[in-house]
Amino acid sequence: MVARERDPRTGRTSVRLPGDTKVPMWEQLARAEEDLAAHCRQRARDLQQLASRATRRAQQLRVDRASDSTELDRSHDLRRLAELERPHS
Repeated sequence: MVARERDPRTGRTSVRLPGDTKVPMWEQLARAEEDLAAHCRQRARDLQQLASRATRRAQQLRVDRASDSTELDRSHDLRRLAELERPHS
């Protein structure tokens, strides 16, 4: 059993064994890489959802031949995309 603690200020995750024993650095780095991979997978899912919605809106625009029905969704998705692309400290 290990304990993971995420520092909200830096975003780094520290790992320790029961009894406050330090986990080897290589294991800490491996777990940090796993955290990074999970973060990247979530970002990819978010971007894929935005892409799917944009594709659906394009199809709807062609069916409706009008833009009124998609403007609100497009605005929302553009704000979400800006959030995803904003650098995180």
